[in-house]
Amino acid sequence: MALMTKLILQIAALCMLVVSPCRGTVEQVHVSLYEAEDDAFTITWLSNNTGDFNVQFSVTGGPTVFVAKPEIAGGTSYTYTPLNCVTYTSANIFVALLRLGPYRRFGQPTAVTYSIQDLTDGSLSQKWTYQLPPALGSPVKLALIGDLGQTQNSSDTINHVLAGISQPSGAEKGSAYAAAIIAGDLSYADAEKPGALCGRPSGCVPERWDSFGRLYEQLGAVLPTITCPGNHETEVPEPGFNTTGNCSTDEVTTTPFVEWENRYRPLEVSEKTRVGNPLYYSLEIGNIHVVMINSYQNFVEPETWGTNESDQYKWLVDDLAHVNRYMTPWVIVVLHAPWYNSNSHHQNETEEYTLRILMEPVLYRYQVDVLFAGHVHSYERTFPVYNGSLATNSANHHKIEINIGDGGNREGVAVPWLPISEFPWSAYREAEFGHGSFETLNNTVALWTWHKNNGSEATDVGDQIYIIKANTGLRVYDVDRKQPNNAGQEWVAPRQVDLAYEKRLQMMRKAEL
Repeated sequence: MALMTKLILQIAALCMLVVSPCRGTVEQVHVSLYEAEDDAFTITWLSNNTGDFNVQFSVTGGPTVFVAKPEIAGGTSYTYTPLNCVTYTSANIFVALLRLGPYRRFGQPTAVTYSIQDLTDGSLSQKWTYQLPPALGSPVKLALIGDLGQTQNSSDTINHVLAGISQPSGAEKGSAYAAAIIAGDLSYADAEKPGALCGRPSGCVPERWDSFGRLYEQLGAVLPTITCPGNHETEVPEPGFNTTGNCSTDEVTTTPFVEWENRYRPLEVSEKTRVGNPLYYSLEIGNIHVVMINSYQNFVEPETWGTNESDQYKWLVDDLAHVNRYMTPWVIVVLHAPWYNSNSHHQNETEEYTLRILMEPVLYRYQVDVLFAGHVHSYERTFPVYNGSLATNSANHHKIEINIGDGGNREGVAVPWLPISEFPWSAYREAEFGHGSFETLNNTVALWTWHKNNGSEATDVGDQIYIIKANTGLRVYDVDRKQPNNAGQEWVAPRQVDLAYEKRLQMMRKAEL
């Protein structure tokens, strides 16, 4: 009996180390938004099998079970060789596209229940239910996460977001998360260094992408996930590297973002998802236009990435110039490396100040509302800021930056803070793990809430603000919870949610010490 127990434990341990999944034929399931106008989304999963699969699904009010096939029969896989020369081959990655527009004859679909069938043996995965986002142009609520990783803190963050789906809280009861946005640094596959097997960043444990996918599935299978790459997704060795195994340097993977692109990039065939490149793209959800930027484009465009000749810069200008502000009056930009940061960690890095100098005037010109970033493993929010200066009146199109790199990474929270007197644009900062929610209440009022992991999703609010703008696109940050000029009749958010403001103000002052 003892021998059998030992054998079972050895097999379980092996499942965490082998190249391909061990848990059933389908795993690491996650859904992604595809086209808002056609209620379309993708389902991605991994499997050892190369045979046929299909997705069986039903829509709210529809009595029939429908079937969707993967885009590529048999799936695709990729290889990755770190410095230790032990080549990793992924399991087969399948992506199925579901267009729900044709099923509107059953009424406006509000949810999809689906499972994945392996046609080689007829087996079905468990069932998941995915709540469809609100219609294009409607108020919406998003979860914002940065630097998630796969620790107990990561699991706490995932559970908090799950609670925001099943038991939503906020200014308007009944609002639930419609999507999760991760501002880079997902699996930290390049951050684990057993012995001297490989240098960092080198992706020395690519199997950690599988363990991350298993951890995230509980959320990813029921909530669309939108991601951009971070520095831990580059996964290539530094120039001049040497191998630590029995292979030549030519055999080592030197193409950046290989693992992130194969698992979490947007599907490229959509004409309505404005993909400039898998590393930067935009999409619409509700009344928000979401722009995802690659802070580490220097790995792809080493000569031009920080100039107006870069492909990413040209795409950004074109994308923001074509935003339909009638349908999506709110515009947010998400990237990994922050432009404004008063923490001692990741201060004034090349990727930060280069893109700020290059792109901040573009965001100002097109009146971007909020910039979300990660990288620094603590929470910080700015006042409306542009070029290091605060807004002097409501006619300034300054954006707010919110750094949310506190998702739960393995490296811990980032401390200490630098003296607050050196950063007049810093409005609130705190070194705790958590996540945020961005909820548009209408076309001119949004509610931002930072949830800490210490308590429940509904009660442990570390920071909360209203972001208000007039229909002309001019924004006013309501620092003192007083109705600002230019808000007019659009002010509809209930005042009672601000009962704890004085307590939060005291916390803000303590954080400045």
